[in-house]
Amino acid sequence: MCSLPKGLAHMAAGRYEEALSWADRALFENGGLPALRFKLAVLGHLGRIQETSECLRRLQEIHSKPTIANFQSDWPKVTSPEFAAHYIQGLRKAGLPEN
Repeated sequence: MCSLPKGLAHMAAGRYEEALSWADRALFENGGLPALRFKLAVLGHLGRIQETSECLRRLQEIHSKPTIANFQSDWPKVTSPEFAAHYIQGLRKAGLPEN
């Protein structure tokens, strides 16, 4: 099973350390943009600002201009607004720019 959904469930429940473990597993499995953004959001919620800089750098290598606005346009519409807001809050805490 893909690690990302498990990590998202832990994040939704506020278990950020466990979510971070699943984020790292998801990165190992596929290393793609969704896993990297997820890890960034979790790091933001954990307040691990030093670690976010490396994650942001890697994100910029994959996506030319990673922003909150770009993320919101890609976000699945079936996701609850509450969870989307919680996820975006983590990205903001991590320092992802708005536009």
